[in-house]
Amino acid sequence: MTSYDILGGQSTAALLIGSERFRKANPKTFEAVRAALKEAINSINAKKKEAAELYLKMAGGKNTATEIESIISQPDWAFTLTPQKIEKTVRFMNKIGLIKTPLKSWKDLFFPEARDLPGD
Repeated sequence: MTSYDILGGQSTAALLIGSERFRKANPKTFEAVRAALKEAINSINAKKKEAAELYLKMAGGKNTATEIESIISQPDWAFTLTPQKIEKTVRFMNKIGLIKTPLKSWKDLFFPEARDLPGD
């Protein structure tokens, strides 16, 4: 079963989380982290073989770099800043009681830099 089966498409699996207070107090740090994340995503997408080799070097594991490259090259995988299926996930979490506050839009959960992305 995949996110396509459950949510109808690709879904965001990992997010960087920060507070508005930190963002306002440390705008240069916030922007540096955001820029580094964007650079990393662009690098992974442009050089999947090198990304797989670096991952293996840093994380180790039983897979080969070729196997990791094959995994991250699957059409169902995407490395992107665009939030995907966040709204659907949070609405489900509301329904089962994990999150109490109803969500109006996925954009309510993100800083302005993400709100113009074609997320959902």
